[in-house]
Amino acid sequence: MIRIFMKMKEQYIKTEMEYTFNFWMMLLSGILTKVLGMAVPFVIYSNVPDIAGWKRDEIFLIMSFLFIAEGICSVLFQGIWDIPGMIFNGQFDAVLSRPVSPLFQVLSYGMGLQGISSFGVGVVSLPVLLVRLDMLNVGTVFMSLFFIVCGTLLCMSVYLIGNSTAFWYDSGGRTTIPYVAASVAVCEISGSDLPEGGAAPAVVCGSVRVHLRGPGAGLKGTAPALLCSSDGSGQCRIFLPGKAGI
Repeated sequence: MIRIFMKMKEQYIKTEMEYTFNFWMMLLSGILTKVLGMAVPFVIYSNVPDIAGWKRDEIFLIMSFLFIAEGICSVLFQGIWDIPGMIFNGQFDAVLSRPVSPLFQVLSYGMGLQGISSFGVGVVSLPVLLVRLDMLNVGTVFMSLFFIVCGTLLCMSVYLIGNSTAFWYDSGGRTTIPYVAASVAVCEISGSDLPEGGAAPAVVCGSVRVHLRGPGAGLKGTAPALLCSSDGSGQCRIFLPGKAGI
């Protein structure tokens, strides 16, 4: 099974490499993103010696573990993010009909190219930081491997739990926890925006589209929203998609 899994990942890499320019642009953009991410603590620690006892290289060491675990998870388990779409499009029925573990099939789908960049940056920076911190020895090597394995499994578990909520959410699985976290927005509305009756124009903020149907008459939308009055009263209500009211 492991050999089949790795063969499928190999085929995904070959498919992506057919588009040479896109392949290298994705890798370079991934490297640039991680380097810029490491530039933030570099700038901070250029002005302060330490933060609550944490040195700059210690922060970089933690980031290296994160990059490696995140990269492995993106390369090997990118298919987890396809679960909501597969449920919505009916493709998950085909997965269930095959005499192979559905989880194995889902994990074998797709591959995140930027995960290769994340993994590469982490692998390069980790031994350098261990040397700079004078921590490079047999014990720390085994401990680092343990941390990487645990971090990868934790990353995969969080992705899987979050996207599996598509089985219980409406809107075709497009309101799973990971997507909701990126879609929650804050809308400010005044009393004049609420009509006395009949259909009302939609209030759009961020990725949230809310149709107002009169005060207390209920709302409909595609993602959770926090509706706050702008009349100075400070009153806010939470709107949930698919519910008749707030």
